[in-house]
Amino acid sequence: MEHSANGVTPVRRRHGRLRQFKESLVYKLPDDLPLDAGAFLEPLSIAVHAVDIAKVKTGDSVIITGGGPIGLLILAGCHQSRRRQKCWFPNRSQKKRALAKRSGADVTVDPLNEDLLAIANKFTDGPRF
Repeated sequence: MEHSANGVTPVRRRHGRLRQFKESLVYKLPDDLPLDAGAFLEPLSIAVHAVDIAKVKTGDSVIITGGGPIGLLILAGCHQSRRRQKCWFPNRSQKKRALAKRSGADVTVDPLNEDLLAIANKFTDGPRF
């Protein structure tokens, strides 16, 4: 099944599939910017936008449910903001929980082995989450 979006045209080639984008949807990176840094810009922009639209205030509780690059960047964005929130991070991966803790998460939770609701109620002073 083909997926499409405005301004994106699937192009079939002999050795695979390509996508052709409208020029207005593409940003040319500077030649001196390494490709790995350039690839990091899209998840970073999503994380910055998420922190911005969440309008998190001092003292708010923030749960970050995605443990991938965007979730960890959202955690970093909340932690680095001038407003101090309580951030918690449930994730099945022990490595991601450890990274989240080092990145500023106040609480990390293993949802397979811990009672997520009980921890949320304790962490938020009751069921107003």
